Amino acid sequence: MGERVALLREALAAELKRVGSDDLLPEEEVGRRLGLQLHDASYAEAQLEAAELFYFQYQFPSAEESLHKAIETLATRVDARAATRSRAARFLLGAVHLGVGGPEALERARAAIEPLVRIAPEHRPDPRAYPAELIQLFDDLRDELASQPKGRLRVRREDGGAGHVWVDAQPLGAVGSEILLPPGRYRVLVADAAVNPSRLSFLHEVEVRPGEESSLWLDLRWESSADPRDGPSFAWVNERTRVVAASRLSAQLAPSPLVLLWEDAASLHAALYDREQGELIHATSAQKGGEVPAIFATLARGLIGGVAAAAAGEGEAASAPMAAQEERRPPPPDAEAPAAPEDPGDRFAEAPRPRAEEVRELELRLDERLREEPQAQELRWIEPTKWATAGAAVIAAAVGIWVHADAAAQQRELNAWAREQGGVATSVEEGRAAARRSSSIRSQSQLGNGFLVGAGVAGVTSLVLFYLDD
Repeated sequence: MGERVALLREALAAELKRVGSDDLLPEEEVGRRLGLQLHDASYAEAQLEAAELFYFQYQFPSAEESLHKAIETLATRVDARAATRSRAARFLLGAVHLGVGGPEALERARAAIEPLVRIAPEHRPDPRAYPAELIQLFDDLRDELASQPKGRLRVRREDGGAGHVWVDAQPLGAVGSEILLPPGRYRVLVADAAVNPSRLSFLHEVEVRPGEESSLWLDLRWESSADPRDGPSFAWVNERTRVVAASRLSAQLAPSPLVLLWEDAASLHAALYDREQGELIHATSAQKGGEVPAIFATLARGLIGGVAAAAAGEGEAASAPMAAQEERRPPPPDAEAPAAPEDPGDRFAEAPRPRAEEVRELELRLDERLREEPQAQELRWIEPTKWATAGAAVIAAAVGIWVHADAAAQQRELNAWAREQGGVATSVEEGRAAARRSSSIRSQSQLGNGFLVGAGVAGVTSLVLFYLDD
C-alpha cells in the first residue's frame, strides 16, 4: 500500500501546485504527529552521543538540534534503556539552554526538564555531571510541583486486554489504573506489556486538570496495525471502522485535512474526512487497469476539485472511472475524409544544407586566419602575471598555514581546559566565555582555510599561465 500512497501523494502535490497551494504534510511529519516509530533505538543513541560531543565542545546549537531528535525518537520507545536515555537527553538539553545564556535561558531550560520533573521527581540529575544552575532549577521545580493539587489519568482499552502506560517516555502504571499527575499536558503511549511488547499505540496528547480525572480510551489492536513505512497504512474491516479510524487519525493530525486511500478488487478509492460532520466527503474512485499515473491523477483531481467546488457553492465534484473511454461515433457516409496530418519531417527535409566541400573550405579559412594573427601581441600580459600569481600563492599558503596552526593550538588549550573541568563548566558565565572562545577559534580556522583555498587557486592559475607562455 505504501507505493500507492506515495503515488497519490505525488499526484496531490502536483494538483495542489496547479491550483496555487503546496499545503501537503510530508510522510515523515504524518508519522511524527501520530507518534509512530520512525527510527530505531540506534538512531536515538547516535543523536544523543553527538549532542554530548557538541556540548563538551560548546557547540550549543548543534547539541540542541541533536537532542530534540533524540527526545522525539525516545518518546516512541518503551523499554528501561529508552527511559534512562530520555532523562539524560532532557537534563543535557536544560544544560545547553543555560550555557547559551540570554534573557530566555532559564525559561527554556525549565521547559526542557519540566516534563521529567512532573512524572519522575525522584530522578534528580547527578551534580557531578551537570551544572549547579541546572540542579537548583530541578529542585525548585520539584518543590513547586509538589505543592500543586494533582489530577488523575486513567487509560482504558476499548478492545479489552491488559497493557502498560508510558507518559513522556517514563513507565507509570498499568492500563485501567489511576495515575496521579500534576496539572499539564502529557504524551501518553500504551503497550500491551511492560517488557518486550508486541503492540504499541499512537502517541496521544492528554491534558490533566487539578482535581479531575482525564480518561483516554483507545483501540490498541487497531492502532498497533499502523505500518509507518507503508504510507503509513492501517487495517480496517469495513466502512464503519474506516470512518472510526478516520476520526481518530484526524484528531491526531489536526488541523490538517485527512485524505484516506483504500482499494477493493476492481477500484482504488480516496476521500477526505470532514471533522465537523464526522463522515467521508468528496469520495472519488478510479478503476484499476489503466495507466498508473493517470489513475492517481484522477483521484487527486477528484479530491481537490471537490474541495474547490464546495468552496464555490457548486457541490461535490465527481470523478469518472479511469476505465471509461471517450465515446467514438462513426462519421456520416457523405462526410469528407479528414486531411492527412502534415508530416513535420517533410518541412525539415526541404531545408538547404551546406555541402561537405563548403564546410571544409570554411574550416581551412579559419585555420589560416588563426595562423596569421599575431598572438605575441595579445599574450604579453602573461609574463608578469604568472610570476605575480605564483608569489601570491606562496604568500597565501604561508599565511593560511600559520593562521590554521595557531587556531589548532588554541583549540588544544581549550580542550585541555575542558578535560580539567570534567567536560562541564562550573558556572554559566564560564560556559559562555568558553563558548565565545570556541566560536573565535572556529572563525580563525575558517579564515586559515580561506587563505589555503586562495593559495590553491592562485597556484593552479600560475601553472596554467606558465603552460601558455611556453
